[in-house]
Amino acid sequence: MHPVRTGWFRRAALAMILALLGLASLWCGWTASSLSREARIRTWTLEAAEIGAFARAALARGNDLLVVERFSRLSRRDDIAFMMVMDAEGKARLHTDVAQTGKAFAGVYADRAAAAADILVQPESAAGLLEIDFPLGSAGVLRAGFVSGSATPGDGWMWAGLGLALAGMLLSALPALRAADKL
Repeated sequence: MHPVRTGWFRRAALAMILALLGLASLWCGWTASSLSREARIRTWTLEAAEIGAFARAALARGNDLLVVERFSRLSRRDDIAFMMVMDAEGKARLHTDVAQTGKAFAGVYADRAAAAADILVQPESAAGLLEIDFPLGSAGVLRAGFVSGSATPGDGWMWAGLGLALAGMLLSALPALRAADKL
């Protein structure tokens, strides 16, 4: 084969490999971030169900203080925006922000939460929240607001960066390939 064509073919093949590696890196980063977010939402959903079951049992026994204590601990977490027990009339019976206790909540999210027959996940993109609602029977509904920004920590993009760094290393090898073509 002619040496000029061989060198051109090698460079074209390497450029194609670099392009595919870059695209694969971006796809892997996006997929990893998406899966990480989905896993975090599943974790929050399970956590809301556990807290809801706890609150239902405590409220059925008339022990609001147990729920208040639990809410007090939860209010210190960075990924929790709010946690409340909302009664059938839409009033906050208990809330992580004590000043919100007794406040009436109205609107689309509150209406959906009050009408939920099963656990309900409501993304509130404008507020940067993910609300998970858990029906408590006659006690109302547990509304748990999680900070959705903490659901996308960016760990998936680490893999994309690694792939792009590898593509850059291959790109830096181009001059060595050109030099080998001239021998």
